[in-house]
Amino acid sequence: MLKNFVKAVLFPSPEVLQERINKASGEVCKPGGPCEIGQVEVRGNKYRNFMVGPQTLPELLKFSNESFGTRECIVYQNERLTFKDVYAKAELMAGALVEMGLKPGDRVGICSRNYPEWIIAFCAIIHAGGVIVPMNSWWQGRELEYGISHSGMKIIIADEPRMKHVADRLPSLGVKGIVLRAKKTPEGIISWKHALKIGSKAPRVKLPTVDPDSDAVIMYTSGTTGNPKGVRQTHRGVCQAILAINHVEQSLRAGMGYLAAFIPLPCQLLAVPLFHVTGTHAVLLAGLLLGRKTVIMHKWDPKEALVSIEKEKATHFTGVPTMILEITGHKDAKKHDLSSLLVCTGGGAPMPPALFPKLLDKAPSCQPGQGYGMTETNAITTINTGLNQMTRPKSCGKAQPVCDVRVINEEGNVLPTGKPGELCVRGPTVMAGYYKDDEATKKVFLEDGWMLTGDMAEIDEDGFVYIVDRLKELVIRGGENISCAEVEAAAYEHSAVAECAAFGVPDERLGEELTLAVFLKDGENVDEEGLRKFIAERLAHYKVPRFVHIREESLPRGPTGKVMRRIAKQQYLAKNPPHIQAKM
Repeated sequence: MLKNFVKAVLFPSPEVLQERINKASGEVCKPGGPCEIGQVEVRGNKYRNFMVGPQTLPELLKFSNESFGTRECIVYQNERLTFKDVYAKAELMAGALVEMGLKPGDRVGICSRNYPEWIIAFCAIIHAGGVIVPMNSWWQGRELEYGISHSGMKIIIADEPRMKHVADRLPSLGVKGIVLRAKKTPEGIISWKHALKIGSKAPRVKLPTVDPDSDAVIMYTSGTTGNPKGVRQTHRGVCQAILAINHVEQSLRAGMGYLAAFIPLPCQLLAVPLFHVTGTHAVLLAGLLLGRKTVIMHKWDPKEALVSIEKEKATHFTGVPTMILEITGHKDAKKHDLSSLLVCTGGGAPMPPALFPKLLDKAPSCQPGQGYGMTETNAITTINTGLNQMTRPKSCGKAQPVCDVRVINEEGNVLPTGKPGELCVRGPTVMAGYYKDDEATKKVFLEDGWMLTGDMAEIDEDGFVYIVDRLKELVIRGGENISCAEVEAAAYEHSAVAECAAFGVPDERLGEELTLAVFLKDGENVDEEGLRKFIAERLAHYKVPRFVHIREESLPRGPTGKVMRRIAKQQYLAKNPPHIQAKM
């Protein structure tokens, strides 16, 4: 009996631990707590706000450098940089940006694979008082040109493959360029190394003092129209989102009690693109706030992930569920020690319940989790972790402490518990609006700061959110948002296409796969592969439909003559069920 009592005290059951964490979640937010919550007014609305911790990105850089200076910050292949190294290089690059004419509030783009330079560039733009524009590194020439011209950026920092797409267009756009990891520097562009030399000779740039509600990042996201929208993320919005991750961390530590002292130095694997809010917010910026070593993967490879987790003793992994499935299901998984993993979170698609036993078998101490968020909400809106995740695997969790959620019907009335409707979000993490698009901004905002998400959801009696459908005409493939309208517009450029409809179909690995139903003009001809190649010449490869269905009859239309994607999708799935198409 004494043995069982000691075991229960020293090593609480998952149920007891979750109860303690739930209680600690509220305790840490009280006055004087590490996640104290107060109230602020933002754009005429009053919101709850984490009052402890950085409120702007310059404050975050200062805190990170002073708190974790000599600790390792970035690991990339054979390169290792401490927090002080990153800060020092960012300070030099900030000097170069200012020497190149950057003024406070000017936009600077970053378009590159995940490299240490991406992170340093991000920090440098903050240091110089600029607004960061992370660009999708899978974009092609005309997509990149749109982002450059629409954002009005003054400088773009890109790796060699991306710079080749736009180098000859920059002079006409009035944009200066810095290229990194290039074997040959294009004419009119300066190299990363030369920029650092410029910064070393320039006057030292001091960290700026900025308004928490001023723009920090403009991040482009696919919308229901052809071109992506620029989401204005403020310093407050970004920082409140990462402070919500800190709240999860503080609640976990408080709930663990003395066991928290045995938690090793945090280390996270960066396996998602940095141009996504998951990469920037949930990984990069959370790492700067919490002192996590970030191990950068050049590209996703489950075998490499297994090796890196074991070698670097990674404690945190954040990715789409597909990645976690590929790690746990890899043929070499048993050969690698994953026991260091303490937190493994997914997003972009539901976490399959069958994944949890596989994950816990490889990493017994791991807390599984998932969340819900959008670029428009700075990624972190709801969070589900630990036992709550395992007992409610279909839920994306409860609203984080400074956010509110509710569901409404088509008339705008708030629906009761358990009734599905459109999910609305409110809080300081919600975007300031769409850049240069007041009309689109007005469409998604209701009174009192509530924002429409375009996702159908229901909320249970305990406040857990369940996403049940999507109102937006988007496909989310492996975490990537794809605009149906943009894909259709590219297909319509083909002379043989009379009608088309893009939609997502279920896929076990990626959540959804992009499908295009097509009706051809009389006398015209193109096969499925020919149309895929045609679209691939115009759009990034992840936007190219996996399945193209050439129909013999025209597409279904509504009373106004508009093609009805939902009906086209139903018709396709009736003939091609998911279990059949998966074998195609």
